[in-house]
Amino acid sequence: MIDGCRVRMGGNTIDVESSDRDAAQRIVDRLDELLHRHLPGVYRVVAEEEFLRYTASGSGMPLGVQSHWWPRATEPVRKEGVYQAVRQVRSEMLAGGDAGLRRCYDYLQNARERREDAIFHLHKAVETIENALGGEAQAGQILGVLKEIKALKRAANEPTGDERHAPRDPASTPSPADLGQAWENTGVVIHAYEAYVASRT
Repeated sequence: MIDGCRVRMGGNTIDVESSDRDAAQRIVDRLDELLHRHLPGVYRVVAEEEFLRYTASGSGMPLGVQSHWWPRATEPVRKEGVYQAVRQVRSEMLAGGDAGLRRCYDYLQNARERREDAIFHLHKAVETIENALGGEAQAGQILGVLKEIKALKRAANEPTGDERHAPRDPASTPSPADLGQAWENTGVVIHAYEAYVASRT
């Protein structure tokens, strides 16, 4: 959430949900400026129309397109460099915003980058929201997501899943938690918290 707008940087788009087109354009312009600063000479942001013209021309999708970030470098960009740039851009865009939400986004990025430990970071994201709202019960009640909070914590803490706790029987071969469901539950909780933060600004 940036200035009351939901911003998603995804596979090949920057989506800004806002009823104020000028506010959305200011956010995109600021993202463009920050991407140039943190990935100089590597990417540029293009409007959807230009992006669609390029892909419709038959030349195919350019390698490494990310969020309408057009690749311009002659050398390939390391994935870790892009991850770090995204983290820095997000940090600057959210400076002065809700500290809990900023931390949640960091945990979500950690979960995406370190997939084998994803459940730890998803758990921390939800725990951050609980802490901001006075605990599990209060967060669940305020946001209306107690079921999702409990499901995620159960998946993260159940010893038979061998996630945050070792199984009681060391000879057992536990099946890991359902990460897809854990991501879904975490997303529900974070979106509810985003709406809560937006309603108070």
